[in-house]
Amino acid sequence: MRKTDHVPIGSRLPFRLVGGAIVTARPQDRIQRTDYEVTTAEYILAGAGVLESNGVSCALRQGDIYFLHKHSNHVYYPDPVTPWRKIFFVVDGPLVEQLLAAYGILDVHHFRQCNGVRLFHRMLAILRRQDSSQHAQAALVFHRLIIHLSQARERAASGLSADILKLRDFLDTRLETDVRLADLCQFAAMSEAHIIRKFRRETGVPPHEYLQRRRLESARLLLRGTDLTIKQIAHRLRFADACYFSNVFKRRTGVSPTQFRSSHTAGRGTEPSGPRDNQRNERRTAKVEV
Repeated sequence: MRKTDHVPIGSRLPFRLVGGAIVTARPQDRIQRTDYEVTTAEYILAGAGVLESNGVSCALRQGDIYFLHKHSNHVYYPDPVTPWRKIFFVVDGPLVEQLLAAYGILDVHHFRQCNGVRLFHRMLAILRRQDSSQHAQAALVFHRLIIHLSQARERAASGLSADILKLRDFLDTRLETDVRLADLCQFAAMSEAHIIRKFRRETGVPPHEYLQRRRLESARLLLRGTDLTIKQIAHRLRFADACYFSNVFKRRTGVSPTQFRSSHTAGRGTEPSGPRDNQRNERRTAKVEV
C-alpha cells in the first residue's frame, strides 16, 4: 500500500480512533498478519480484491465493506487487473468489540453493497480535527456504522417494506438533529396517519419511540465512553433538558445516567482532558499498514 499510519498505543480510553486514509493499492500488494492488534474497517471505492480472514475467503468489489477484526489472522490483496482503491479507518479499545458483539457482527468479515461511505468520510474528517472530543465523536460514527451494517444484514429476512426501511435509516442518521413528524412525511411522501400506522405495524413501535430508543443507545455509549456532562449529552441527543433526559433514561434503564456511568467506568482512571494530554499519550506508536 502507499500509506502507513501510526497507531497510538497505551491509551486507556474505551474507544480510540487511531488512524485512517484513502489508499490506492498496487497490483503486487499483499498484506498478511496474525493476531491483529487493532480493528480496521474498509470501504472499497473502486476496483476489486480478495480477503482471507480466519479461514474464510471472499472476493470483494466496489461498494463492499470489510472488517479486519482484532486478533484475527488475515491476508488480503488487490485484483491485479483492477486494484482496489479504499477508504479506511482504524479503531481500538474495549468498546469496539462490545459494539460489534452487541449487534451480532463480531465474527462477520464482509458486507455486500451496503453503502455507508459517508460515515467513512466522516471518520477521516474527525481524524483531521485532532481535538479533545475526537474519540467521542468517532465512537458515535462507529456506532452508526454498526447499526447500518446490522440492519443491512436483517433486511433480506426482516419482512420490512422498502418504505419503512428508508424511514428507519432516515431516523438512524438524525439522532443529533431535531426531527418532526412533518419531516418524515416530506421524506416519505406519506401522510402522518399513514406513516405512524405503517411504521408501528412493521416495527412494533411508532417512529418517535424508535427514535428515542436509538438516542438512548447513543446516550449509553456517550456515558460509557466519554467525559461529556449529562447536560451536554442531553443537548447533543436533542432531549429537552438534562432533567427530562435523566428521567427518561432512569425510566427505561432502571438507573440514572450518573449511576450508569459510575458502574461502567470504574477502574478507567483519569483520561486525557485536552489535545496536549492526548499528544503526550500518543508519543508511543506502532506502525500498522493498511
